Amino acid sequence: MKKIKFKLLSVIALAVMTLLVMANTTPVAYAADDKYITIEDFAKELAKEIGLEHVGGGGVNALISAGIIKESDFKDYSA
Repeated sequence: MKKIKFKLLSVIALAVMTLLVMANTTPVAYAADDKYITIEDFAKELAKEIGLEHVGGGGVNALISAGIIKESDFKDYSA
């Protein structure tokens, strides 16, 4: 009988401690960026990463010169 009471008391104490730890933790808030990346920004970063930033002024022109994208692929590169 004593062993059962000890186990039950241990389980209750563990549950209470778990609840106290969970109650004291603050939830992590995630925020989305409020700005959309433009094709021009993406092209600039892509050209920089693959080593084309020096070609044709960088960005869109560098990717067009390298044949990665065509001039007619997008209507507006700054959108």
